[in-house]
Amino acid sequence: MGKGLIQTNNFKKGGLRSLGDSLGRDILEEFSSLDIITFEPSREAPLRKYPAQRLKRHLRSYVIEPKVRFNTPFLNFWFALVFPFESELERRGAF
Repeated sequence: MGKGLIQTNNFKKGGLRSLGDSLGRDILEEFSSLDIITFEPSREAPLRKYPAQRLKRHLRSYVIEPKVRFNTPFLNFWFALVFPFESELERRGAF
């Protein structure tokens, strides 16, 4: 996986867009099947208050997706604090 793809413990499914939608979703499905992550329903309110409501053009493609959470605190630590700075840590000889 590329650097900086997983920044926090609550990135959304769209967070892997730099890999491409299908590959990112496949990775998330595999992590879910291995019980590494869980999907938490979003508490964000829907944009449409009634079914026939028209939205502004820039909001029409907006999709509310569930949050993705790591199941273990170590993975939260690793992907939030170590993984984004891996090359810097290697350069300084921390690994």
